[in-house]
Amino acid sequence: MVSLNNTGIENITPEFLSMIKPPDADGRKLNYLMVMPASAPDDDTQYGFPVGLASVTSALKASGRTVYTLNLNYKPDPSGLLKSAVLGSDIDVVLTGGFSVQYWELKQTVDAAKEAKANVTTVVGGGIITADPVTAMEALETADYGVIGEGEITVNALAYALETESGAAEIDGIICRKDGEWSIREQHQSIPDINILPFPDYEGFEYRLLLEKPSTYLYPLNWSPTSHIAFINTSRSCYYNCTFCFHTCGSKYRSMSLDTIFRLLDWMISLYPIEAIFTEDELSFSDPQFAIEFCRRIKPYNMQWRANIRVNMVTKEMLLAMKESGCSWATVGIENADNRILKSMRKGTTIEQVERFLEIATEIGLGFRSNLIFGDLEETMETVENSITWLKAHREAVAMIDLIHPYPGTYLYKTACERGIIKDPVQYLKDRCPAVNVSKMTEDEYNLLPDLLRSLMLPEKKLQAG
Repeated sequence: MVSLNNTGIENITPEFLSMIKPPDADGRKLNYLMVMPASAPDDDTQYGFPVGLASVTSALKASGRTVYTLNLNYKPDPSGLLKSAVLGSDIDVVLTGGFSVQYWELKQTVDAAKEAKANVTTVVGGGIITADPVTAMEALETADYGVIGEGEITVNALAYALETESGAAEIDGIICRKDGEWSIREQHQSIPDINILPFPDYEGFEYRLLLEKPSTYLYPLNWSPTSHIAFINTSRSCYYNCTFCFHTCGSKYRSMSLDTIFRLLDWMISLYPIEAIFTEDELSFSDPQFAIEFCRRIKPYNMQWRANIRVNMVTKEMLLAMKESGCSWATVGIENADNRILKSMRKGTTIEQVERFLEIATEIGLGFRSNLIFGDLEETMETVENSITWLKAHREAVAMIDLIHPYPGTYLYKTACERGIIKDPVQYLKDRCPAVNVSKMTEDEYNLLPDLLRSLMLPEKKLQAG
């Protein structure tokens, strides 16, 4: 339900407070409502907890403003609940955010807020805005402001502008209408030290509800379906810029220190009956020695955990440490089994490195989860056949097979728009970003892929698991 709990926000540092704008004593007193949108209708067992949205919420609460929170998941009639919250708590500003594929959930959220109170200010952030600001705002229609990039600093600057009725359009990281045109300010520079940020507002978004539900995240594992998982982010961004990937938090990789990671974990354990740990990072470990030290420190917790790693940034010592410290599985992106395509993808890996990883992981019994995606710019039927041949020889290595989707913000998306393959970016967003042919295959060849890939899908029980 609606929560007004500005206490309990952890890790409010002087360094962070020095970077934000607190409320002005002479400004308007506004009530803010941070809304976690409901998951898609076909996902009624569990949603992916949006740690980024919870982090921005903590940042706004840390400023001392009046901030309500509302999690629309597991609730009947989420739109009706949101409308009641806006009116019942006399909300002035409704904020939400998410990725491009969540377009419809986000649109329903801002539309419901406006239906409840026509003059409420609506703000949307996250990957959907950062990836293609104008397209997203035009598609959303009823969003007044968009937050581009990391939101912790920007959201407080926007709040200050709204409270003092000063120029919100002049804030770095804001897109809005000004004189009938879109005004876009470059995003606020990346926060250099993420150790100074408040910990995410799990409590405000009823994290306990998530723990009470059977976890669809555990289906490939031999874990109990009722495992209580701590979903945490320990880093932001990635060193690489694959053509199919988009970094919502900018291109500069930053990691929490080990001390901060374990203070966050200890804090979560003090709040919830945590049984497992999932790091939801783009790249959990960028350095083998950092990973080994993480393993040394997490081993006494006697918990299963998961991390996202790259095959070109591991050593046998690191993987063995992961296995021995409780890592039940590691997520690795194989992406393709033809080196020409990996090079075109700007993946920074080779199939030989993949095979070396698979050999070590299998030898030591480390579970892993990986994928193949087809349809890169340089993809041909020959490269497709090469990957299929490799897959048949390494069937236990791949859990998921799919076509490439040119998600907004990616190099593939920009190329598809430039070439006229995506003719209407707004409609493409409304269509939930489907796969389109950006490859060197003919349309007839490309149209054969969906059935071909379906025939190759492996039963989940065959997934390698430790």
